[in-house]
Amino acid sequence: MHTISDAVSIETPPNRCPVCGEVNELTTGVGAARPAEGDLSLCFSCGTLSIFNADLTIRPPTEAEQAELNASPQVRAAVEAFRTVHNERPKH
Repeated sequence: MHTISDAVSIETPPNRCPVCGEVNELTTGVGAARPAEGDLSLCFSCGTLSIFNADLTIRPPTEAEQAELNASPQVRAAVEAFRTVHNERPKH
């Protein structure tokens, strides 16, 4: 099992969330130093899931990928955990 101390952050090209428009330039992962093509990206502002390309840009999931994500208990739990934490953060 990984812990938060296993987290690694790296810079990415500026990626604009396809839903909220927030620009993210950093990714943090657990257990891997660099996302691989096809790995998930979670927008830190709104929780939208995107897919990493080989060059660390992001794209929306295809219909087939989205169906797979929707069926994954692990993905649903991660998104729900994000939303719980996000909703508890102080608003500025």
